[in-house]
Amino acid sequence: MIATGPGHGVKLRSGRLVVPVWLSTSTKGPHRPSCVATIYSDDDGKTWRRGDVVPTPGLVNPSETAVVEVGGKVMLNIRHEGEPHRRAVVEGRDGAGGWGQVRFDDALPEPVCMASLLRFGQDSLLFCNPNNPSGRERKNLTVKRSDDVGRTWKDVVTLEPGPSAYSDLAQAGGEVLCLYERRGTLTLARFRP
Repeated sequence: MIATGPGHGVKLRSGRLVVPVWLSTSTKGPHRPSCVATIYSDDDGKTWRRGDVVPTPGLVNPSETAVVEVGGKVMLNIRHEGEPHRRAVVEGRDGAGGWGQVRFDDALPEPVCMASLLRFGQDSLLFCNPNNPSGRERKNLTVKRSDDVGRTWKDVVTLEPGPSAYSDLAQAGGEVLCLYERRGTLTLARFRP
């Protein structure tokens, strides 16, 4: 089985389209064991090629992945089911391969939920997921901002303090849009970071 996102891919400054995917070799469900990779296109989506599987030693069932280009590299931000309960991050040169060492971002909790990542402006990043450092409950959907290519993060806005889950960020002029799950319904938020 292969699945994109959920979420979105990106168009790199080079023109390459990159979409994160996750793969499972299970024939019995429920999507485990799994790994992550990318697919990419250099001809505006007419044809697609497979990127390298991201080496993720120590990660348990990596899956739904967000992608962004920042600082001249392609960054993947990975959901997983293992310890520590922090998002896994890896960078590569071109979105197709050359992936570096996976690291855990202590500022980004991992409640085993899809997250969204967006480059905002030149090299700032916005990240959104349920911000629950103490457990796996999907609640407290929060947008964070990094102005140093993901080395440090600060909270921008809490969109939903209660039960909340999947989200996707997009930019519209100077505003940011976030479509997200809130108590079983889809909600659209607009804000300026």
